[in-house]
Amino acid sequence: MNSFLDFSNDADRYAVFNDGAATIFAKNNTWDGSTASTIAKEIYDKTDNASKGEVIFQPFIPLGDNEAPQMAVIFPNGGETLLLGKTANLRWYVHDNVGVAKIDVALSRDAGQIFQPLTSFTTQQDEYIWTVTGPFSSRCILKVTGRDAAGNERFDVSDNFFAIVDSSSGINYPPSIPLPLRPLAGEEMRGSDLLIWQASVDLNPFDEIRYRLEIDNNANFSSPELVEDNIDSSRTGNLPQNVKLASPLAGRAVIAVRLDRLSGFANLQDDVNYYWRLRAKDKQNTTSAFSDGTARFFMNKTNTPPQAVMSGFSPVNNLEVRAARPTISWQAANDPDPSDPADVLRYLLQMDDDGEFVTDVAIAAQTNAGVTFHIPTQNLSENMRWSYRVQASDDENATSPWSTVQSFFVNAIKEPPKLFEILAPAPIFTSRSDTVIFRWRATTDPDPFDSLRYVVEWSTDSLFATANRLSFKATTTQTAFARPPRVDQIFWRLFAVDSDSLTTFASNSQQQPRRIRWITAVAAQESNLPTEFSLAQNHPNPFNPETTIEFSLPQPSEVKVEIFDMLGKHVRTLVSGRQPAGRYAVIWDGRDENGQIVSSGIFIYQLRADKFVQSRKMLLLQ
Repeated sequence: MNSFLDFSNDADRYAVFNDGAATIFAKNNTWDGSTASTIAKEIYDKTDNASKGEVIFQPFIPLGDNEAPQMAVIFPNGGETLLLGKTANLRWYVHDNVGVAKIDVALSRDAGQIFQPLTSFTTQQDEYIWTVTGPFSSRCILKVTGRDAAGNERFDVSDNFFAIVDSSSGINYPPSIPLPLRPLAGEEMRGSDLLIWQASVDLNPFDEIRYRLEIDNNANFSSPELVEDNIDSSRTGNLPQNVKLASPLAGRAVIAVRLDRLSGFANLQDDVNYYWRLRAKDKQNTTSAFSDGTARFFMNKTNTPPQAVMSGFSPVNNLEVRAARPTISWQAANDPDPSDPADVLRYLLQMDDDGEFVTDVAIAAQTNAGVTFHIPTQNLSENMRWSYRVQASDDENATSPWSTVQSFFVNAIKEPPKLFEILAPAPIFTSRSDTVIFRWRATTDPDPFDSLRYVVEWSTDSLFATANRLSFKATTTQTAFARPPRVDQIFWRLFAVDSDSLTTFASNSQQQPRRIRWITAVAAQESNLPTEFSLAQNHPNPFNPETTIEFSLPQPSEVKVEIFDMLGKHVRTLVSGRQPAGRYAVIWDGRDENGQIVSSGIFIYQLRADKFVQSRKMLLLQ
């Protein structure tokens, strides 16, 4: 080892001179603020090379050191009594990866509000012999702070209060007021849960403390439901480690009792709020005051399930919903247990399209906690009546009764009335009566709440340039149509229209309007009646699109006027039935019995009246 003589600063390095001929250079060491004697005491030559060795000064500070010293107060750590004028060995544990540069020791006599210095050390120390001084206090706390050379520091304090007393006074001091720790603000408690409080401190050495516990449903404690005396510190053993760590004074001296181990536990009622307070008593029966009595808890001996959801349902009352995936919502259920507020409850939603939930359920969905709505992940069946109900459950899976069943209809798509047909008259109809009966089958609208009506639309031209309309309610399926004055034929069609103004035409009558022709008697007076049966030549001839055929009846007869093609195939019947004597004219529009326009060509029209039969030819040019 080289002997230290002196040191000097040369730019980025420190030169350390030894008693040899060469110089040893010490680099990258922090010597600021250190005295020459301190460095001389701690420096050594790592390689023991007289000319170019590596000089190390301890404590050496690694670059980037940010680790604070480890600290722990050992004595007094809570519950001890120090006697005035006597010596006390204050002890602590301290360790640092580089080394401790300073230790500060301080004392508080007011529960940690103000700390007054007792002593300091600039070297590693783990104890201090202190002659105890006043003033007296039962709420003392020791604080020890360790700091390393990099400036990192950490402190620790006594885990609980200790006392400084005068043993020569002969005075019996009352214990301090016990401090409730948990529960404090209405927390839910089961029988297996703990009442926890901070232990009292007695200024008299070796005094023993017992506690009186009162629990009442009134804050004035006029008639407590539970009173337990002589609770001692042996109950501390009942405190689980996880409760210790969670308590407001972690690790400090506390007393803990299980509610169901108290003799009066049976007097506590389920689902009731209770207040609790404590009083300490020493061996001389000197008592502290009661704690302030504001600590309270909710007694929940058994978990109560949520109540059924009662209101807030949407949609309801068979409402029509214009969405395939409507939002189903409800008001939060009520749970009597305070630990089960609305944001804890979950809900099971069941939906069905047949109104019963026994044999099958179309949709079942579980919400997250606190969620009071559900949006289906698939489209609901259109034009269906959907029913749903909900059931609440708490965090212990206790379930409520099912809610009442609610219903609604899905009508996401506006649809027209269903197809329907005309029953009478035929698509091409010739009438000898001025009144024609229109008949059709009833139809319905797929949309559940849409109303409909029927409309008969007629015109004297097939394009309906000028149209007339007759409207009928949904229950009507026939009407008597009166021949308009001075009109020999009309075109007509029938449609149903719903409340969305969507229409459906019966029997495709929009594309193929129907036609009614009226047969007109030419002669009205008996003296002008024909004297013989006759069938006149049609006019015009050739024709397009229609022609008039006239015939005469000298007497009432069973009459049939028919049209055939040149092969003798029946094309159309224009008149069929018994007719009075007179002269008649009918019109053929070049269509067959199905209303289809026939091709150009020569056609035969024939009159049969009783035993009279006569035929003629006519030419249709399309």
